[in-house]
Amino acid sequence: MNLPARPVAVYGLSFHPDALNDLLAAPGDMRDLALARLQDAVRAQIAGGKLRYDLAGYRKLYLGARADWRIVYAHRPAPPGAPRPTEIHVVAMGPRERHEVYHTVRARMGLTRPATGPRAHAARSRPPHLRTHTPAPSDRAPAAPPVPGLPAPALTVFPKGPAR
Repeated sequence: MNLPARPVAVYGLSFHPDALNDLLAAPGDMRDLALARLQDAVRAQIAGGKLRYDLAGYRKLYLGARADWRIVYAHRPAPPGAPRPTEIHVVAMGPRERHEVYHTVRARMGLTRPATGPRAHAARSRPPHLRTHTPAPSDRAPAAPPVPGLPAPALTVFPKGPAR
C-alpha cells in the first residue's frame, strides 16, 4: 500500500518571543487552527495576504469562521546553518478587532505609525496649482491712475494683509 507523499517544508519557522505567548494564550480552537495554517504556510501551500503602508513586507493569515483573528508574519533569511534559506517569522497573533493585532506588530517591531493615513495626508496638502508665488507689494508695477467717472478700486489684499 502506497501512501501519498507528505508535502515537504519549504520554509523554516520562527516566532517573536511575544508571538509565542500570543499563541499559547489564544483560545484552544484558535491555537489549533493557527498551527494548521502555519503548517500550510511553511509547506508553501498557502500564502498570507500582503499588508500595505507602514506594514509593507509583512503578511497576514486569517483565522476563525468569520476571519476575526490574524497571524502576522514576515519572510526573512534564515540564520546561518539552518536547513532552509528562508523562514517564516511570526510577529503577532491576535484579534483583528480595532486593528489590535496590527498595533501589536508596530509596537514589537518598533515601527511608528503615521499620525494619519496617506489619504488624509493627501487631503490636507495644498494642491500644486495653489502654490503660486505672489510678488510682494514693492515688486509690483505702479497702479494705473484711476479713470474719471469709474468707482474707485476696492481695497487690494496682498498675501500678508491689506495694503495701506
